[in-house]
Amino acid sequence: MEKYEILPDRYFENIQLALKHFKPERIYIRLRGSLGGKVIISKNLKGKKFAIGHRKYGLNIIIGGKKVFFYRTAISKRNRLGGDRWSVAYERFYSDSRIHMAHTGYPNYYEPYDGPDDLKLPEVKRTILRSANDYLIEITFSGKIPIKKAGLFPGYKDQYYWELKI
Repeated sequence: MEKYEILPDRYFENIQLALKHFKPERIYIRLRGSLGGKVIISKNLKGKKFAIGHRKYGLNIIIGGKKVFFYRTAISKRNRLGGDRWSVAYERFYSDSRIHMAHTGYPNYYEPYDGPDDLKLPEVKRTILRSANDYLIEITFSGKIPIKKAGLFPGYKDQYYWELKI
């Protein structure tokens, strides 16, 4: 699955844009593998009201008008991982139902391509907004949510941050 990192200071705006213009199908939250990997939430969101509220240290996950989880996005003192990195991941399948296994969403030696809109790549079946700190969170949408370049990674000439193109 290829992934494209969202500009760190714009992740909440991008999540809100996705929720405003696309219907989420599923939410999945689990502890990071090294912390045990226990699944906290795995819910089908079809027909349910879903929202995310921004708070000082993180995000409130709200399903059916009830807060079901607080996703801390501030840096954890215990493991020093930054939780403010969100990405857009695309799930692509070939016509024979094999999943397209991309190494990254960036230029690499294994699979040269022209970006997320490359016509040589299979069609996007699902878009997933993902983040990981102490927890892995994935919000899945059907189809492709378009993205555009939002700026270069510091110190790189060919790796970009991305944001939704809506």
